[in-house]
Amino acid sequence: TGDSTSAERARQRKRLPPTLVTTPESLGLLIAQRDACQRFRDLRCVIVDEWHELMASKRGVQVELALARLRRFAPGLRTWGFRPPCGMRTRPPVACAASMRNRS
Repeated sequence: TGDSTSAERARQRKRLPPTLVTTPESLGLLIAQRDACQRFRDLRCVIVDEWHELMASKRGVQVELALARLRRFAPGLRTWGFRPPCGMRTRPPVACAASMRNRS
């Protein structure tokens, strides 16, 4: 929601991209929409970057709740958690919903 323009968000409301990179907060907003079940029912994989940073935090709880809801929409959903090698600093944690088949 913060890094995308209003035109990009409007396009994404009509049709999600094949790979969506988002924050835990924005993912929460996406799955709270009325048509979320239809939008995410073909979701096959969620990749959570910086998983170790999210554990035992409020943002981690947000991700866990979002994943639980996504699993209700797409029961076969796979979840992968990544963390950088020791000593590397990377961007803030993001959730990446990948391999979605879009529906118009």
